[in-house]
Amino acid sequence: MNVRKGYQEELYEINAQLHEMGNRTIVFVSKAVEALVAFDAETAETIRQNERVIDALHEDIEEKCIRIIATQQPVASDLRFLIAAIKISSEIERIADYANNIAKITHKKLSGLDLAPILHLQQLVKDMGSLVITLLSDTLGAYESKNHDFVINAKERDAEVNAANRKLLNLMIETGRNNGNLTQAMLEMHAAIRYLERAADRTVNIAEWVFYLGTGFRYVKPKKVKC
Repeated sequence: MNVRKGYQEELYEINAQLHEMGNRTIVFVSKAVEALVAFDAETAETIRQNERVIDALHEDIEEKCIRIIATQQPVASDLRFLIAAIKISSEIERIADYANNIAKITHKKLSGLDLAPILHLQQLVKDMGSLVITLLSDTLGAYESKNHDFVINAKERDAEVNAANRKLLNLMIETGRNNGNLTQAMLEMHAAIRYLERAADRTVNIAEWVFYLGTGFRYVKPKKVKC
């Protein structure tokens, strides 16, 4: 009886750690985007410590899940949860890595450069960041509410992020043509928005694992039927 109680408590703890990991990452991405848009090197430096906390949570979740799978022979629904927890925590950890890379670019790469050529990109970068942050927040909310159908919405919103990424890239190319070259600051900004785009891709992966958690199947996009 006590053994079973301990087992259930461990599942609850893993879920709570996933929740904490997700919330911390939402804040981390938000602050990284804010620092990037404001070219705030000082804030970018101070927030980078968040990555270590998120990495530690990921490692602990993974270790717990593997140990429970190996020793407790969990039933189907619990096994799905443990597999999904490993995968989701891994995706969140990668998103936190991207946030750290964005902060690193702001702190180390953009600092000291002539930022005039990228000032006109700030609002578009902010808008793209908002799309990614909202997608991440809503996807983690779908995990909490067990809304496995959210994956369809997540993929549609990822397409919006991709469109924003293309718009920014085209604007940078156009600016480079007008100025005769792409400046170092512009190249660094392009790297930062690529990390944002990848964060959205990872978030869709989370939504797919939420679908698996609710259904037991990996999500397969329905094929379009030709009329």
